[in-house]
Amino acid sequence: MSDTAQAKYAFLPYVRRGLAAALAGDAEGGRLQMPVRLKLQGGGGEETVDLPLRLYGPGDVIGLDPAEVIRTEPRHLTPDFDPQYFPAVEFDTPDLPWMFSPEAASDGVLRPWLCLVVVRDRAPNLLSAGPERPVASLECELRELPDLAETYAWAHAQVLREAPAGEDEATARQAVQEVITSAPGRNLSRLLCPRRLVPNTAYIACVVPAFEAGRLAGLGLPVTPKSLADLTPAWPAPAGAGRQLVTLPVYHHWRFSTGAGAESFETLVRRLQRRTDLPGVGALSLDVSAPGWGLPATPGVQLTLEGALVPPRTAPPEPWSPAHRDTFQAALRQLLNAPATSDDALVTPPIYGQQHAGRGVVPAPSQVPNWLGDLNLDPRHRVAAGLGGLTVRARQDELMAAAWEQVEEIERDNQARRQAQLAVEIGSNLHARLTALDPGALLQVTAPAHDRVATPADGKAKARSAQAGDSVGEQVRRSALPSSALSAGFRRMTRGNGPIARRAAAQVEPLSPLERLIAEPTAAAPERSADIGLLSLEALANSLRGDLPAPGDEASRPPIEVLILNAMADVPAAVVAKSGRLDPGGGTSLGQAAAAQQAKLAELSGAGETRTAVQLPLDHVAAELKARLDPALRIPEAVGARVRSTPVAKLARGAEATVHADTLSPVMAAPDFPAPMYRALQEMHDMLLPGLENTPPNTLALLKTNPRFIEAFMVGLNHEFARELLWREYPTDQRGTYFRQFWDVRAAEFAGPDLSPIHGWQDTSALGGHLGVGDAEDDLVLLIRGDLLRRYPDASIYAVKALPDGAFPTEQPAQVKLPRFTGAREPEIAFVGFDLTEAQARTEEGGWYFVLQEQPAAPRFGLDPAAAPQTVSDLKAWRDVSWGHVASTPEALAALTHAPVAGPLAGKSIGPERAPVTWGRNAGHMARITLQRTYRIAIHAEAMFALPND
Repeated sequence: MSDTAQAKYAFLPYVRRGLAAALAGDAEGGRLQMPVRLKLQGGGGEETVDLPLRLYGPGDVIGLDPAEVIRTEPRHLTPDFDPQYFPAVEFDTPDLPWMFSPEAASDGVLRPWLCLVVVRDRAPNLLSAGPERPVASLECELRELPDLAETYAWAHAQVLREAPAGEDEATARQAVQEVITSAPGRNLSRLLCPRRLVPNTAYIACVVPAFEAGRLAGLGLPVTPKSLADLTPAWPAPAGAGRQLVTLPVYHHWRFSTGAGAESFETLVRRLQRRTDLPGVGALSLDVSAPGWGLPATPGVQLTLEGALVPPRTAPPEPWSPAHRDTFQAALRQLLNAPATSDDALVTPPIYGQQHAGRGVVPAPSQVPNWLGDLNLDPRHRVAAGLGGLTVRARQDELMAAAWEQVEEIERDNQARRQAQLAVEIGSNLHARLTALDPGALLQVTAPAHDRVATPADGKAKARSAQAGDSVGEQVRRSALPSSALSAGFRRMTRGNGPIARRAAAQVEPLSPLERLIAEPTAAAPERSADIGLLSLEALANSLRGDLPAPGDEASRPPIEVLILNAMADVPAAVVAKSGRLDPGGGTSLGQAAAAQQAKLAELSGAGETRTAVQLPLDHVAAELKARLDPALRIPEAVGARVRSTPVAKLARGAEATVHADTLSPVMAAPDFPAPMYRALQEMHDMLLPGLENTPPNTLALLKTNPRFIEAFMVGLNHEFARELLWREYPTDQRGTYFRQFWDVRAAEFAGPDLSPIHGWQDTSALGGHLGVGDAEDDLVLLIRGDLLRRYPDASIYAVKALPDGAFPTEQPAQVKLPRFTGAREPEIAFVGFDLTEAQARTEEGGWYFVLQEQPAAPRFGLDPAAAPQTVSDLKAWRDVSWGHVASTPEALAALTHAPVAGPLAGKSIGPERAPVTWGRNAGHMARITLQRTYRIAIHAEAMFALPND
């Protein structure tokens, strides 16, 4: 977004597109009409016919596409909606609420054909659709419904756009129209229900027709002409209505309940307490005093077992006693390596990741990092890997079902590889016959492929004939070699048993015509020229060679035509005219002469040029052809570009030679599961954040990720699933990384797998260094526990770069960092991870702020709560309007079920004189008046670390 523009909402009272936008007349028969005049011609006459076209109206609609509904406020089954807000429903199409309205707009006002009603949820007031009812139906009391005469004020369209500073009204209108027509992602339509909700009450919200014709059609009843002609509303005015019941068809509905009272975003966010000390959170004690399996027992030995998240202020874990560690790890290593050193079949604990590492034994502990040893010789990491294995065993059936679905594509690719292997075998035999040919014959046989074979030029060949990237065909065309020398006819004439060889003597050596043509090119004929002034008919006649015929032998002299052609053969094709020697009386006009000259020049183009041909480096070109036509190279390249699955290549380790994957070897299937696995860990155990239940309510704290635990857990997942694949006879080499995602990164700006492929980890890399792009730094994670997320699950959370002095940037644009990943334990706990270290967030160049903001993309509408009527004249800003301003007496306030357009506020204007906002003017004004301001709070990271709990 530019410095001089900011995103703004524009609320439109209605939107009409297509033919409906051009009609201004009244509806007839419940439908808008457009007069069309046709002229009919035929039989020598003409007739004019007036044919009115009718647009669809509300009586033609019996349902609504569910995909049109993009958001409801509140969400379905929300248990504690704030009663100060209006329920709302949003549609994807910006003109949907007015698409079938059977009347034209007047003074910026247009009644929608739809209406949102909210009534108390009293079963069985909602009936399902049936054979006689196209859609579900609602039966409710008339007094619970809004006044249909005011529905125009509660349906509007919304446009989001960048508004430059100082923009004039005409430019703004044009910009809004462009967004409506060309930016569907930034426009929508919305219905509001101005219902005064009661705390702790269950409601059902329904989208229903606003006209009687639509009500009858939706209920499957006959649409009467009277309802069409009179545009009868779907129900009468509710004022003074008793317990009269109304049945309405329902196009869309959802249920919700209100909470105990008004709890705004600001109220809930101010309840949060920043905490730097979380006792009992982040770690457990691991008892290794009696491990079993013949490992040494040492009473009282306990280790600190950390989870996937740890508080940053947690004291470093108590170090493992070196003496006990060395003894324990030596015994554990001997136990794990026993099957590889024994002739007997032994059952021992698994070596996690051994198939991916390509090792059958665990290396000895050393000062050099080694992820395989770190993972398998430290009981804390083995616990994390074991949890991964436990997760797979608990879900083995559903995981295998998904894996078998994925193998079909891999099998198709493998079939293509097998067919390519056959092609290589056959092609290699043909290629061997090609390589046995001499260079000239090879060039002739491969002529059809020359334009598709690129050959890099080098050495003398480059200097003489080739340019980088040329094809063989281009080199041949630039050389002195005639193109006909590579033709099939020339090859047949000059082959060893061809017509020329058969007419030659038996002892003639085999012909090598291309080598001769390249080495000894044919001498060019001398350049011929003639002076047109010296050329005469007498000289031409003297050149007619041939003796006079002998008496009685008339055929001894060639025909005159042949003699003329022989004579003309010595006349150059292009001659130079000498001025002054031409007869001026030719009678040809200048224009004709010029045109004839241009035609002749085009015909003789290049005839007088001297072309410099170069010698073709035959041996070099033949060698390149042999190499580049080798099917063992070309076919794998083509197959590799076409198939998607690729074999896993084993990387070189230590002194081992690098093993390259054969592109045509069938690959072993490696299914991929992109689901975030933190949820599976959370369901199996509380090791995501041990002691999370000890976190006080309404807590705001910073945590850090624990890369070593996360990697150990993910290796355990992949190790156990590889074993399961082998057990189920799945085509696998057990080295694929099937689970690469720990956190949920769907909302991240640049999402990528959390874990790099395990088979590619270097032996000397440390455990915990393979997450993301390889950065082993611990990410900061914002922990939020409280009513805020339960009430506002779509709250926006992000980080903003502070100014160098640590102040919050109020000027746009600010440097914003979106979450790298998210996690949640619904309904009141969320983890939001950022690509920030503690040092970066606290002090580096001013540090960073963490921001919690009410979702700006989900605006809310409503009135402030009020216990008594309020004076309208005291209202100076629409942001302060409340329910007390729409009723003049306590009795009227108590009886209100919906905010009235008519009443104390009717016609009141607030705002700049040139563009005031007026109550009841139209739906755009009402949306602006009732729009609730979004709230945000920004907390600097330094305050999260340095201050005590507050």
